[in-house]
Amino acid sequence: MVNMLPQRSHITKKRGVYFYRRRMPNSPDNEVALSLQTRMFRVAEYLATGLDQEFRRLTQDVTTDDKTDLAAILRSCLKRRLASDMEQRIETPYAPMFGVAEPGKSHASVDLEWIEGELASARSELAGRLDDGD
Repeated sequence: MVNMLPQRSHITKKRGVYFYRRRMPNSPDNEVALSLQTRMFRVAEYLATGLDQEFRRLTQDVTTDDKTDLAAILRSCLKRRLASDMEQRIETPYAPMFGVAEPGKSHASVDLEWIEGELASARSELAGRLDDGD
């Protein structure tokens, strides 16, 4: 049996390192790509989720008439977001990686709850696909 990771079109792997890639709005030939600086898929997925939120926020008002180099602006903003995340991890090395710290809960249990929630969502999505195929 082949062990496959969930597919996310905006996360790619190159020489063992995960990258975040998104097409530019209204410009299918241009894209923004940057290294997520991790070899672990779940970490890449977590980072990409944050970058997706930032990408949507930054591109929501973009029109085809914009003459600025949107790709360079987005790349810069997304790199700052990654740097901020890395800085926070360095400053709080034992904090939860995925979840938000909660009083009375260990950091590991917070992360495990987040992971279990993601797995439940994935199972639900897959079950929905099976129902659609009937």
